[in-house]
Formats: sequence, structure tokens, C-alpha cells
Amino acid sequence: MVRLFILAVIATAISAVAADSPIGTSCQCLYSDGSHCCVAFGVGACRELCSATSCNAGGNWSHVSWFTGLGRHKC
Repeated sequence: MVRLFILAVIATAISAVAADSPIGTSCQCLYSDGSHCCVAFGVGACRELCSATSCNAGGNWSHVSWFTGLGRHKC
């Protein structure tokens, strides 16, 4: 029981650090049909970044978690 509690505390701490880190603030640039084009980690201006890519969606983007973005194409 103590081991589960310790594991839960560690998992919570890791989640909190990931949410506050630049890795936690990532953008997913989208194609014009809404599908994902590429992911950028640790950026501040997602619209400007996604406007500069070859996704041809006029800067459309959405937030994506760092875990989801790990296996996707980087911008």
C-alpha cells in the first residue's frame, strides 16, 4: 500500500513538471482538412510557427500533449 502511494506521488510530480516545462507547451500544426501536419515543442507563438510551415492551412493549430507529439513529424 505504501509503494502504491509513493508511485502515485512520483507520477503526480512528473506530470506537474511536464505540464510546466517547455515540453508541455507544444503545438500541432494542421492541414486545411484538420488533420495533423507537424508538431513543435516548446514554442510560444503557435499561429506564427504554423503559418511558416508547408501545411497550407493558414496557421491553423491545436494544442497537443508532449506524449502524443513524440511520435509525430517535427516542424
